[in-house]
Amino acid sequence: SNHPLQTTQSFYSYENPAHFQLTKTVQYNADGEQIITRNYFPEDFNISDPQSFVNKLKDEYRHSVPIESYTLRDSQLVSGVFRVYDEKGGNLVPSTIYLAETNQPVAYSRDSTADLPNTTLFKPRYVFNSYNQYGQILEQYMEGNDASSSYVWGYRNNLPIAEAIGASYGQIA
Repeated sequence: SNHPLQTTQSFYSYENPAHFQLTKTVQYNADGEQIITRNYFPEDFNISDPQSFVNKLKDEYRHSVPIESYTLRDSQLVSGVFRVYDEKGGNLVPSTIYLAETNQPVAYSRDSTADLPNTTLFKPRYVFNSYNQYGQILEQYMEGNDASSSYVWGYRNNLPIAEAIGASYGQIA
């Protein structure tokens, strides 16, 4: 055949025994590029403020909740996500999702887990405006397109039954 065999090697690391989640994936593609994906969870951070959302997640034993994930190609940032949580209606829920926004790949590394990511690279993309008493999203806003999406929950608040794009929750409820 005229198609040479392409191989990719992948290595998986579970570096923190406090949560045993996948913290690092290293892949080598057929071109020799190294692609590293890092994942950070509450137990990976050492934030001194007891009121920080990271410490609140730890207090609730929510060790598998992802806070930061990013991918490097040959040590250059190509994508990233950072999630902030807040208390709404008595529930600790996502309040903002930040995405790494770069015009071209840039050098990036986590020097310390004593603080949260550099927000000059991470820009707010999704803002979750309101939740119901069960911790289900009622309204979210997407930065950049200036549109809200709202949700109606049914079946004893177990399943979403409607999504309204371009409308606030107050307009549909």
